[in-house]
Amino acid sequence: MDLETFQHKLTSDIASIVKKQGPRVCVFALNGTRRWYMLEKQQNSTFDGRQYFEEVTKQLIELCKMIYDHGITTLVMPIISPYLLKERGPEYTQLVIQSLGKLTYGDEYRQFYDNYEVRVGFYGDFEAIGDAATNDHIARQFLQVSAETSSHQKNRLFWGVCGHDATESVATLAVKYFQDHGRVPSKSELIKMYYGEPVSDVDLFISSGKPRAFDMPLISSGRENLYFTVTPSPYLTQDGFRKILHDHLYNRSGHHDIDVAVDSNSLRDFYRANKDNIVGVGKINKNWGFWQPDVMHTHMSEKLSKSFLGRG
Repeated sequence: MDLETFQHKLTSDIASIVKKQGPRVCVFALNGTRRWYMLEKQQNSTFDGRQYFEEVTKQLIELCKMIYDHGITTLVMPIISPYLLKERGPEYTQLVIQSLGKLTYGDEYRQFYDNYEVRVGFYGDFEAIGDAATNDHIARQFLQVSAETSSHQKNRLFWGVCGHDATESVATLAVKYFQDHGRVPSKSELIKMYYGEPVSDVDLFISSGKPRAFDMPLISSGRENLYFTVTPSPYLTQDGFRKILHDHLYNRSGHHDIDVAVDSNSLRDFYRANKDNIVGVGKINKNWGFWQPDVMHTHMSEKLSKSFLGRG
């Protein structure tokens, strides 16, 4: 199926295709949310942290709905990094703690969990956030919302909170399992202990900015398809997401018969023209201070595009 046909299908039809062919598990790692807020929502030059989290909440819920509507049933969403907390300081950390509370008792999220029948789980090293009392409070909230959504069977959502390095957590779980059962746990048993229930390998990883995959302990096989939007994550549209799905379903996952002799010259010309272009090379935006990718202006003949990239 070509991309144009796929783009114009009903969402329900695409959902049926996805549920039959995959993907099953999608990691959506948010990036660039503050940039999006400052460019699209901020009303004055003063950064309003509370309004920022409110606007991101609305956009994030809509993005989750879009992904679920297209047939993906398991979302893994890393949202907090200890490196970011350290970089932005105590004031930002306090705003993060308040926002984590909204994941559990905020009306917007509760309505979303109920309306989309989302079973909620949390993973990561929560103790990296604050002091012992704060972390204990956060953990109790996480347990509460997980218990209250445990009967939902349609969709799943795993929030990643400082899920950057699971080495020590996994080691602790393995030791305890050995003490209780007298044997080393299997990978699937470790995954169940870490995430709270079985999770299969990641199929899709979507983020933005610098190409790097992160915060998906134990479920990264190295074979997941990675996608990085040029714009911050909240800008992701239905058309953009459908491009990702189409590529995953029909371009990366399939094996097509190709007549190499027909277009070998065009393919060679394309490679030669782009031999100095590297995916992942970028530059620092001098005005904003963040990394952005180089935009490659490349030429590919219509014949080559149809033969090598348009099959499906």
